[in-house]
Amino acid sequence: HVDELTRGAQRKRDLVEGQDAEHKLTYLKGAMMQYMLTGSSETTQKEALMRVIATILHFSPQETQRIHAAIAEAEAASQSTSLDSVWGMFSTPPSSGGSGGGSGSSRRPG
Repeated sequence: HVDELTRGAQRKRDLVEGQDAEHKLTYLKGAMMQYMLTGSSETTQKEALMRVIATILHFSPQETQRIHAAIAEAEAASQSTSLDSVWGMFSTPPSSGGSGGGSGSSRRPG
């Protein structure tokens, strides 16, 4: 845990101190904006942006792996949900309301 805290402190110093600190913050901001605005179905672009962000922030291999796993899990859940909703369109018969005649179903717009 101490190594993690030390790495975190070093990341902060690297990001906010030194002659190119403003450039790094601007670059990080742009990468974060792109990441957040990228649709969940655009996993290739999200992966590329995640690598940029991980590099700027000096993520450890373990941190990078955790992020990859979370992205893969979210992608799988998204695909599952999409497939469920598509499957639901075909497996559930549309409600026609045909039994009983229903009032107003034979009215013509006037």
